[in-house]
Amino acid sequence: MLSLYHVFAFILIQRIINPFWILLPPYSLVRQRHKGILMQITTNKIDSANAKINAAITRGTIDANIEKIANQLSKEAKIAGFRKGKVPVSAVKKQYGERLVQDAEAQALRDLLNAGLTEMAIAADALIGEPQIAKFEKNDNGIDVEVIIATRPAIELGDYAAMVPEVAKPAI
Repeated sequence: MLSLYHVFAFILIQRIINPFWILLPPYSLVRQRHKGILMQITTNKIDSANAKINAAITRGTIDANIEKIANQLSKEAKIAGFRKGKVPVSAVKKQYGERLVQDAEAQALRDLLNAGLTEMAIAADALIGEPQIAKFEKNDNGIDVEVIIATRPAIELGDYAAMVPEVAKPAI
């Protein structure tokens, strides 16, 4: 079973672009501090079953994630010439440079998705399928991301008992 981490990592690597996204006025615009890092998140409920999260992941967020992952990996990695758990962070960054960046971007996307779902008050178990990354553009300041999510639609039954016609019971 693939986890959300594997799906985001695959999407990051493949950089799949979905051209079918809709531009509507934003539902809310929030500069949100999520895990100590400032991200600008815009959430928009398209309809009762779809929502869109726009965000700008800053370079600082990615750099902080790289440092955190490199520190953790330096305690666990075994690199020739160093004892396990005694590997310097600079050696880890040199050995796993591009992979660290990909993992840091994937972590930032997971944090972004969690922050967006929290902002819209949507539970994670209400999602249908995997989130679609409609836009993923790297620039000098960070990454501009647009994620489209599908949720369970809200269905109101109303007074359905009043819609059932009265049937006269035949006498036997």
